[in-house]
Amino acid sequence: MKIKFEMKYSLSDEVNGKHYVEIPTNVWKAFNQKGRIKSDCFLNGMMYHTSLIPKGEGKYVFQLTKKMIKEASLTEGQIVSVEMTKSKPMKMNKSEEVVKQNISFREQPTSHSCGQACVAMLLDKSVEEIFELFGKKPLGIGKIVDILNAYGVKNAQKNIRVSKKNPIPSPFSLLTLKQNGHYHFVVYAHGKIYDPARGILNDIPTGMEISLYLEITYT
Repeated sequence: MKIKFEMKYSLSDEVNGKHYVEIPTNVWKAFNQKGRIKSDCFLNGMMYHTSLIPKGEGKYVFQLTKKMIKEASLTEGQIVSVEMTKSKPMKMNKSEEVVKQNISFREQPTSHSCGQACVAMLLDKSVEEIFELFGKKPLGIGKIVDILNAYGVKNAQKNIRVSKKNPIPSPFSLLTLKQNGHYHFVVYAHGKIYDPARGILNDIPTGMEISLYLEITYT
């Protein structure tokens, strides 16, 4: 089923630099799904992949990113035609799975953006694009799981604490490292540590230890 509506674009609708659009229909009924929903969004005929964010009782919003505003050439007061469909799950063949798991290193541009940098590595996007989509404030594991789910990246849905029962992280994981009460996200893949603050390492940085891990899969 498609959701169609018109919206009036206005800079005054931005809050803290972000522009969210309320969808004027019951999305639960339209897409027969609750929670975050991946959607193909058409703005004046141009398609974008986005995530519909639940606000309760079937009400949803989506973020109108700077990239969408620029590419769709939106101007103040313009009436915009919006069409949304529920994204279909992508089926990957073996070669696509291999490409997906070839992590490309991303460096964190600020001291508190290790979460965004790790998400960028897992989604094969730039850190700047992740900033634009999800902001520059530090990301917690709950938000990271929501983002991975929205983009179809299968994961364990929650962190597992390293213990005698679970002493070794999964071969493909988002690790939470701990040092003097401070926490830091890194990606663990192919036996390497992709540390957005230090580069690609063979082992955990000196003075740090693995506290938690989130298992990642693409199968």
